[in-house]
Amino acid sequence: MRVAKALALVLGLAIFSIGLVMLIGASLPDEYEFSRSVNVSQPPDAVWRVLNDFPNEPSWRPELTAVKQLGPRRKHEAWREIYKEGESMTVEVAESVPGKRQQLVLTGDTGAFEGKWQFELTPNGASTRIVLHEEGSYTHPFTRFRQRFVTGQAAHAEATLRALATRLGEASPTVSR
Repeated sequence: MRVAKALALVLGLAIFSIGLVMLIGASLPDEYEFSRSVNVSQPPDAVWRVLNDFPNEPSWRPELTAVKQLGPRRKHEAWREIYKEGESMTVEVAESVPGKRQQLVLTGDTGAFEGKWQFELTPNGASTRIVLHEEGSYTHPFTRFRQRFVTGQAAHAEATLRALATRLGEASPTVSR
């Protein structure tokens, strides 16, 4: 009898916790945006070459296992990023101004995420300031909760900027808001 009561209590707490997470997630806005930046001791052209070498991204972005080229989408270059945890995302180059700006449209293959990344490169002598502006939306309440309170909405963008700066030779890159 005690085991049955304990199991019922555990099951009840689990159901309550899941319901609470879903309720909180449903109350969060599904759209968000932010910007992060990093400075590198390389000219914009060097940054641009790395940003546009999609097939080699797994060599400097530790979360990726592969990048596969897709056919053009809406007349734009498109790629599929495959992540270590098994998820993948479609990345479409929506705008490209060499050495200055690149806008990517991101679509999670589960349908839980859609967004845009815009990289802006600003020269500062022999250095470059890289600004990454992200706009996105999470359709599922659980995903909104996880991104807001567990992972952090900017975690993926910050990790990408850190990895990019490291690939460009920065020993201890600092990502700023």
